[in-house]
Amino acid sequence: MDTSSPIPIIKAVLPKVPLMGKTALTHSLGLSENAKHWDLRTALTINVLRSFIVDSPAEPISKVQRFVVFSHQILSFLKEILNTFLFPS
Repeated sequence: MDTSSPIPIIKAVLPKVPLMGKTALTHSLGLSENAKHWDLRTALTINVLRSFIVDSPAEPISKVQRFVVFSHQILSFLKEILNTFLFPS
């Protein structure tokens, strides 16, 4: 996997945008189960990572190991987006 190009990460995250919007809306309105326990960043992170885990079929261990590395890159990318747009310093 080419780590210098963000295209694979964008392709993986783009289908999750509706989930991220739904999570942000329900959390902001206090309609989610964990709204009173989690902050928005935690809710978004957990729900997106959970969707990657639940939506995937059983895979060989080598693919799972590659996915873990890829997930770390996605998480770093999401953290950068959240810090840049939703939680500016």
